[in-house]
Amino acid sequence: MSSFLLRRGIDTPNGTKRWSKIFMRSLESLSFEHRATQVAFQEYLHAAREAATRVERFEAEIHTWATECSHAPVIKALQTLRGVQELTAVTLAAEIGEFSRFRNPEQLMAYAGLVPREYSSGLSSRRG
Repeated sequence: MSSFLLRRGIDTPNGTKRWSKIFMRSLESLSFEHRATQVAFQEYLHAAREAATRVERFEAEIHTWATECSHAPVIKALQTLRGVQELTAVTLAAEIGEFSRFRNPEQLMAYAGLVPREYSSGLSSRRG
């Protein structure tokens, strides 16, 4: 859609984020002179709306699962961390599984790839 609009010299309205409600309303107000261009644009717009609807359906299912599954207490606890909302908490719970399998936070961070640097030489290694 973005490339389609740029080829026709149309840019996003100032102060709006792409795919926001304001952006979508501004797209709905567009019309094109050539019928084929208008039809192609309407199909792009329909695909964007359908994708947004699919995301909403998936998020509703994830919410239902997150509140009913065996990991629900862990998911709720993870959401108390700053910046961790439901989708991130569900992802962490699904990827990590049982947090108790890690002996300490360092093991968890190494598993997650959150160790920013490592100095290794022979048998010794130091992570910072």
